[in-house]
Amino acid sequence: MHLGVTVLVVGVLLGVLAALAVGRASRRTPSRPLDRIAARAPSVASAMGLRMAFGRGRRFASTNAVLAGVAVLLSVTVAAGTVDSSLSALLGDRARWGDRADLSFGLGGEELPPEVVPGLVKSPLVRAVTLFGQTAVAVGSDSLKVVGFEPVKGAEVPDVLRGRLPAAAGEIAVSTPAARHFELDIGDALSITGPTGPLDLSVVGVAVVPGVDGAENGEPLVLVNSAGFRQVIPDGGMTLATIYVVDGAPEDAAAQIGEAIGQEDLSVGWSDLPPRVQNFRRVADMPRVITVVVGILALLSLGHVVVAAIRRRRMDLAVLRALGATPGWLRRVVHWQTSLLVVAALAAGTLAGVMIGRAAFRPFPEQIGASPGAAIPWGLLAGTAAGLLVVANLVAWSFASVLARQRRRDNRDLRPE
Repeated sequence: MHLGVTVLVVGVLLGVLAALAVGRASRRTPSRPLDRIAARAPSVASAMGLRMAFGRGRRFASTNAVLAGVAVLLSVTVAAGTVDSSLSALLGDRARWGDRADLSFGLGGEELPPEVVPGLVKSPLVRAVTLFGQTAVAVGSDSLKVVGFEPVKGAEVPDVLRGRLPAAAGEIAVSTPAARHFELDIGDALSITGPTGPLDLSVVGVAVVPGVDGAENGEPLVLVNSAGFRQVIPDGGMTLATIYVVDGAPEDAAAQIGEAIGQEDLSVGWSDLPPRVQNFRRVADMPRVITVVVGILALLSLGHVVVAAIRRRRMDLAVLRALGATPGWLRRVVHWQTSLLVVAALAAGTLAGVMIGRAAFRPFPEQIGASPGAAIPWGLLAGTAAGLLVVANLVAWSFASVLARQRRRDNRDLRPE
């Protein structure tokens, strides 16, 4: 669905840019905005390059329509690259979906043994411990998982996206899937039916609610503090201890902590990879493939635009040579023409691509209740843009040098004049 929306946006952008470019290319009269910009150019060569880049030629239309198509291809490439980079960052950072602990201990949904928590609190290798439990409740004919949390050492608590964490019984923070599924926002009330009967809960925040013992990331989850958890299920207890070790802990810290609490099966990390995150990993290569394939097509199209732009201006170059322009000055004109074409295509394609890529990636963290945010590869984009600018100028300089040596072509190009 989101891929279809992205394709639609790109199609609309292509149509708008093409319509504007065709309209611009069909004008017979000089462009007043272009004239005003050229008049403020830092040199005659740059002003001439600007006119040759975006103005109408003597016998040929401008390359603006083709340039718009190249910009669209670049936007698709940048959008796919943004999605690829953002998806890789999401898959590689477990803290984004709430798994920030170094170690964890649980018995598969059973209440923690009474000696575990005191042992963890006393251990000098442990800087923070947060307990979690979960239970299922009914919301009308629907179901909902309630996750309780209790920090017993330190202050490691779930991340808040908006609002605040629940601080008293009767308050809840909802995950983004729960907010979307039940159409909840801060200040709304949610009526549930738990083991003790109906309860009205007040939404005080939107948070990253971790999946605990059967409460999976991506399904509707709500978060309550320890008082709220006992309100929902009075005889329920915490079933998972998440453990944060001190900085500089020895390599066998897990074994030492396990020995201190009389347990040997401490887990590294918080939980198994959520099923929906596993699904994302299965399709993680698709944006990369799109980036490579469309990027190659955009590169070839950009090269074609550069060569075609110079060819369409060969009469103007012949006139300038006839008026006494030196080969070095003409190369500077071609340099400005090429640079402005490439910068215009890259700027439009990058801006549109980043916006489309961020919009296309936004549903991914929302589906698993993770922290939002796209990872835009600005360094890679800047390096690629600089490389394309250099390569395009090399191609243009070589092609312009070939035209400059073809003196017979000048006579033929100037014959209509």
